[in-house]
Amino acid sequence: MILSVAVSMNLAAQDRGRATSPSTKTTQRTSSSSATNVSAAPATQSTQRAESRPQQSGTRPEQNTHSKPATVSHAHDSGVNRNGMHTDTKNKNLAPHHVAPEKNYKKMPKQGQHIAPRKAEKHSQYIKHNGINFYYKNGVFYKHNGKEYIVHRAYPGMRVTVIPEGRHIVIGNVHYWYYYGTFYRWLDHVREYEVVVPPVGAIVESIPDGYEKLVIAGNTYYIVNGVQYQAIIYNGEIWYEVIKVLD
Repeated sequence: MILSVAVSMNLAAQDRGRATSPSTKTTQRTSSSSATNVSAAPATQSTQRAESRPQQSGTRPEQNTHSKPATVSHAHDSGVNRNGMHTDTKNKNLAPHHVAPEKNYKKMPKQGQHIAPRKAEKHSQYIKHNGINFYYKNGVFYKHNGKEYIVHRAYPGMRVTVIPEGRHIVIGNVHYWYYYGTFYRWLDHVREYEVVVPPVGAIVESIPDGYEKLVIAGNTYYIVNGVQYQAIIYNGEIWYEVIKVLD
């Protein structure tokens, strides 16, 4: 799905002013092929972890700048500053492009995809949240579903020991990390990353597949994992700004 020139022109205009809230307009809706409906657990539900964790893949906090969020250096891109927000990344694959929103995550398991237990559990971190078993690996959360697992959204309060090299975002001196639709904060006292509610105003270069697309008065919005993003143009590139957390 490639954004047309006409859409880009509309996006350039909308970056100069925010569109009316979608709840008050008639909308045109389409969904990507892997869209799925999931039930949301209470955001305040505490998360319990297994006492022993399997070996993790990826980059551990103590081995990279994520262990000290306040001193993160400029990343692979030169950094973007917009309306008091800064973002950068060391991951050369996470750059904004004039392509489909999910393009940078094309090799990732899709939201709602069914996964065999062995694949979900192998070299993964076990998480128990709201009485439901989850496994986490390489930025992907797998929810237990009968005799198998499904690729599922993360819930605020979940904690993981390691995340892939993602996007670093600073809003009001608060440091966040973003990867594959999930926002995290680093907890230095326990040396873990905690899933948090997406901060309004953050911009990211990609969102997961499985989104719902809305066109409202010529403006383009995407809803995925309970978050509404607005496509914007900044510095000649297409980004996706968090404008509302729906659940």
